[in-house]
Amino acid sequence: MSSLALVVHRMPVEMWRDIFHLCLGLAQVDTQGWLLAYDFLRVETTQITRAYQIKEQIRAKLSLVCRLWRDILAEMDDGIVVSGPDGPVWPPNRSIEQAKHVIYSDNFSYYLMRLGKQPWAFGGTRTRFTVTVDQLNGAIVQLEGVEIATADLSPFPHAPTVNIKALYLPNMENSVQVLLHPRFQHLVALNFHARYPFNVSDPLSLPSLRCLVLKLWTNYKADLRGTFSNWTFPNLSAFELNPGAAYTERMRADVEGFLLVHAETLEEVVFKDGFQVSDAFDVHKSLGRLRMYTIHPRLEIYRGYGGILAAVEDWPPPDSY
Repeated sequence: MSSLALVVHRMPVEMWRDIFHLCLGLAQVDTQGWLLAYDFLRVETTQITRAYQIKEQIRAKLSLVCRLWRDILAEMDDGIVVSGPDGPVWPPNRSIEQAKHVIYSDNFSYYLMRLGKQPWAFGGTRTRFTVTVDQLNGAIVQLEGVEIATADLSPFPHAPTVNIKALYLPNMENSVQVLLHPRFQHLVALNFHARYPFNVSDPLSLPSLRCLVLKLWTNYKADLRGTFSNWTFPNLSAFELNPGAAYTERMRADVEGFLLVHAETLEEVVFKDGFQVSDAFDVHKSLGRLRMYTIHPRLEIYRGYGGILAAVEDWPPPDSY
């Protein structure tokens, strides 16, 4: 055995795994910490698949060095699958049951992004489809143009046993109701859209959740009492809110109540679209562990030249301190 081979085999496997993580990037579902670590939950499908291809090329080259490296790297495949209305569409011949990260996408959104075309330049017919919670595969699940059926949210006895740890759930009428399903109890990162006030007032508790990204849309139904000040996430460390047009005094009071519930764990808070708490609410005094607080300015929408809508951010740039 050569001197190089001796060095390779003498080093602990854990050390090699850390080195390979530096080369390939941290495993997404194991990442802890800031909102940036979970940015993949809002990245377009083509960006994810392109990054995955590059990562796989690096992993394949490193696997050629020796058997030990190959065995270690064999466990470091992110296992990404894009699934359409008729089943997996990328990569070819990949089993969705073995996937770690599954993007469920209607044919319209996925193929448009992959071809780099705009919606009005594509003549195809959009095929939206619905999945049940128990049909979801992978520790990371992202939905694009796909909805989760809410007719029957009771657990199915033969559902996949893999815990869902990261979820992107786009705008759905009953997104909060969906999150009450037991399969989401192990979520670590959640990026979802919801209509506010919510359709359900049941308290939501996700014991493992560390990162929450919430985008709100106005719910025009009357007499709705759903709130998120009664949500409890005992390990929540990062929270981002985009209030959209749902920004009201009631919602601001709701947000402040939510922050106080999680005052002992929150380390990062980000407000989008100009949202701010009231002057009476001192963020730094109320949140003792806060390390990063960012306010992004409101987006002003106006009709520009030729009737084209444009969005211009107010000046100054975001406050971060």
